Formats: sequence, C-alpha cells, structure tokens
Amino acid sequence: MKRARRRLAALAGAIGLALVGPLLVAGHAALVNSFPGDGASVPVAPPELTMTFVEPIDPITTFLELVGEDQVAIPGLGTLTVDQAGTTASVPLPILPPGLYTVHYRITSAVDGHSLAGTWSFLVDPTGTRPPPGIAGASSSLSSDPPAVLARWLALLAGLALLGTAIFWVASARPALTRLGIAAPMLTVPWLTLAACSALALAALATYLILAAAPLSNAAVPGRDGGFPLDFAAPFGSTRFAMAMRVSLVGSGAALLLALNRRSVLAVGVAASLFLGGLALAGHPASSGGVLFGAADWLHLVAVATWLGTLPGFFLLVQRLGGGEAGRTATGAVLRRHSRLAMVAAPLVALTGVANSPLLLGSSRALVASDYGNLLIAKALLFSVALAIGSANFFLVRAGSLRRSLPL
Repeated sequence: MKRARRRLAALAGAIGLALVGPLLVAGHAALVNSFPGDGASVPVAPPELTMTFVEPIDPITTFLELVGEDQVAIPGLGTLTVDQAGTTASVPLPILPPGLYTVHYRITSAVDGHSLAGTWSFLVDPTGTRPPPGIAGASSSLSSDPPAVLARWLALLAGLALLGTAIFWVASARPALTRLGIAAPMLTVPWLTLAACSALALAALATYLILAAAPLSNAAVPGRDGGFPLDFAAPFGSTRFAMAMRVSLVGSGAALLLALNRRSVLAVGVAASLFLGGLALAGHPASSGGVLFGAADWLHLVAVATWLGTLPGFFLLVQRLGGGEAGRTATGAVLRRHSRLAMVAAPLVALTGVANSPLLLGSSRALVASDYGNLLIAKALLFSVALAIGSANFFLVRAGSLRRSLPL
C-alpha cells in the first residue's frame, strides 16, 4: 500500500508539473528580423544596424559588436537605442568599406529575464560579384541551463504547495474538523509546513535570479551596483521582469515571516497569491496579451494550487488523524468538503490554460508542429488522467469507500 501511494504521489507531481508548464516553456526574446538581413549582400554600407526581437529587451544590458573579415572589432559604433515597444534595437554605424561583417549580440528579455546570445552576417559589395555570406546566423539561450531551470521549477512548486496548503486548511480542513467537534490539537495550523514552503520558494527564486543574472556579470550596468542587499532582481534594473520578480520576492518573504510568527493563515495565503502573481506577471501571456491574460495566467496557477497544491496539506492531515475509525470519518468529512473546491478548480485549470495557449502557440498549426504544441498535447492527456483520478475519488468518497479512495 505504501509503495502504491508513493507511485501515485509521483504521478500527481508529474501531472502538476505538466499543468503549470506554459509559464516556463514559452519562447525567449528571439531575433526575428534584422537590417541588413542575415546573409544579405548590399551594394551600399548601411548607416545603422537594426534588430527586431519577439519580446521587449533591456537596452542597458544589451551588448553588440561588429567585426570585419579579420575578426577585429569595428570601432566607432553609436549608442544603442530601442523603440517605444522595446522590441527593435538600432545602432548607428561608421562608414564601412566593402567586405564581410559579422554582428555579435547579447540581449536580456525585459519580460522573463532570459539572456540570449547570437550572431548574423552581411556583405557590403558594391560590385555585386561576390557570393553572399554562406554562414547562417545562430543564437543560444544563456539562461536555460539545468540549474536555473530546476531552481525556477522548485520556486513554482513551493509556491503552489504554500498557497494550496493555506487554502486547504482555511477552506476545507478546519471547517470540517470544527463541525465534527475534533479536539483542538488537531486544529493547529501547520505552521512548520507553511514556513518550509515559504522558505523554499524564497530561496529557490533567489537562486534562479542569481543564476539568470550570471550572463550579465561582464556587462557594465550603470546604477545597478549596490542597492538593497536582498534585491536579487537588481541586475535586471527596472524592467517588467525585475518588477515582477520583486513582487514574488516580497510575497514569499512576507509568507515566511507570517508563518514563523504564527500569524493569520489567511494572510499567508494572500502572500502566497502575491508570489504567484509575480510569476504570472513575468510570463509570456502577460507580455503578449496584457493585464487580462496575465490575470488569467495567475488564476491558472491559483486553480492548480487549489486542486493539486493541496496534496501536502492533505497528507499532513491524514498523518495527524491516524488510521482509526474516527480518523477515517474525519478524513472523509474533509475530503467531501474539499471536493466542492476541486470541482471548481479543475475546470478553471483547463479554461485558463485554453485561454492563454493561443498566445503561446501563435497558430493552430503549431499545435502539431512545435515543441510547445507537443507539450500542450501531453498536458491535455495528463490533465485527463488527473481528472479521472479526481472523479474516481469523488464517487468513492461519496459512497463511503474511504479505504479505496485514500491511495488515489
């Protein structure tokens, strides 16, 4: 029985990872257009270079270098500027003699903080006799190494467990146990669990920000040295990403202080919601669709926390109540009450995911022709598995078969 429970808990964790996937797998600030174009041959040297990206970039941390055929950097480049949208960067050029030139760039997304490095080449050939450059442009993410990805996942999962535990205790466990007249020790708020989740969320997010800022360590960023010592988003300045991360840092820090001081569990839940709100503001739905889609992304995370994020609190309650007849009765009462929330939360997970997916897919064809589309199909299958487990539990609990429903 214990082995079966461990396997099912691992399955639930995998389902949870899949359900919150869009926050982490959407595309970075990739280069979509440039002038001169990649591999272009132009008869006259351009007066400036322009690059257009998918997302707004941070101009202060942007690095650009132009090298000639001898791989020596061209001096005299002007100051880089970006347009009002923040997606198109321009750099004035000195007069260039005929020849092959390669652009090296490094940018940081103002939306999600990811750093990207790349190159592209063009040829200045007034005679039109030289073949165009045969070297294709390339780019690579500097912020997607496994430690950074793991740190962000841990922060997200800890935040979901934090909010889920608070919601489970306030809305399901305490009211059901109070109604049954359960003794006071059983009603004690799980402050240690809440504090542990808060600490993990804060530490993991700080670690992620430190790792994500590593590619900026060699960049000269005026005015971003020093400052508040716990402002881990300082290397990203006042970008949208930095402000969103500060919201999450404040939320997780407040939740930790409240849990350690054993203040209101409802206040801990509000702080956890603030933490998830910052993550949603740093997501691609908010940048592509605005505040409304950012709110839908936040609601998506809250629904996941209300549904699957409550598992740690539930397992803790089962341990407290024990396996006796009284314990099973109390557990059944809590499950019956919590099922009302789950019946609202599960459809919200699906509806908010459907609302934001078109923004991340870009087109219906991408559903079967992109990595994100493949992940979305897998998410739908895993969501169906989770929904089937929830449905089975719902009917088993209603029928009084608590022994059979607990492993599920």
